Amino acid sequence: MSKPKYYFSAFSDLQPFDTFTNQEVLYKYNTAEQSLLSFSKSNNKAYRNITLSNNDGSTGQVNSYNKSLKEYGKSIHKPYRFLIKPKSVKEDIEVQPCKSDLNTMDLVNINKVWDHWVYLTLSKEFILENQKYTLDNRNTENITIFKNYIKEVINNNLTDQDAYKLQLEYDKNYPNLYESEGRKPRPAWRFDNKISQVLSVRESGIFFPIAYNNYADGDILERGTHRALVFASLGYDVPIFVQHPKLGGDTNTTFKLKTNKHFSDIEHTITVDLKNKKLYYE
Repeated sequence: MSKPKYYFSAFSDLQPFDTFTNQEVLYKYNTAEQSLLSFSKSNNKAYRNITLSNNDGSTGQVNSYNKSLKEYGKSIHKPYRFLIKPKSVKEDIEVQPCKSDLNTMDLVNINKVWDHWVYLTLSKEFILENQKYTLDNRNTENITIFKNYIKEVINNNLTDQDAYKLQLEYDKNYPNLYESEGRKPRPAWRFDNKISQVLSVRESGIFFPIAYNNYADGDILERGTHRALVFASLGYDVPIFVQHPKLGGDTNTTFKLKTNKHFSDIEHTITVDLKNKKLYYE
């Protein structure tokens, strides 16, 4: 196993197969978010700029989440979006937004069907062998090129500035553009995948595990495909929280997860054996 490296201490004590109440997990995410907010404002060496999210809570998803928290007396705060850009790169490199997973999530049927989360780490080998897409980038060749780019950055121990120069070389070598309505045309090999995220995780580690509000069907890797690819490519197992399928968080049970079409055309099944603390990949 290749334990994830977290930037803030809120998640650093996690061990695979640990079970937590929803309030405990929410507290960890909120603590990490507030630490990141404080760090971004106070540390002049930070290469993360912060802006308030445009999401003012007017969407149904956020309102539903806030309503569920009010019903159970949980604290609520407006989510922030952090914009990650390496300060050492002066050129116009694309920034990567970063935000806490739980703060915009619809926690449907909390305390009715489920009330606990399970922390897991997915094998980096499983991700690198089987991941074919990242959400909208449904072209396996593009993903392979992006992974090769990360390998070159790591193997040659490139500085952020040299990594940016390598990006320009890849742009020339792979000139096909991705174009869609409302989005600026960009090289297809890195559209939907940002170099700034690679450099940030390499420098500082991981801010937030990926969380899945999937109590009903065990569906994972619809969200978080970008992070999964970057974390695994940089040598980390991929940290996730999944909702325990039973009230009470029984640790003497097994349940199944399945990967989403945004990860691969093939649906992979992962059996979680909490009693023996093992994952089985199919």
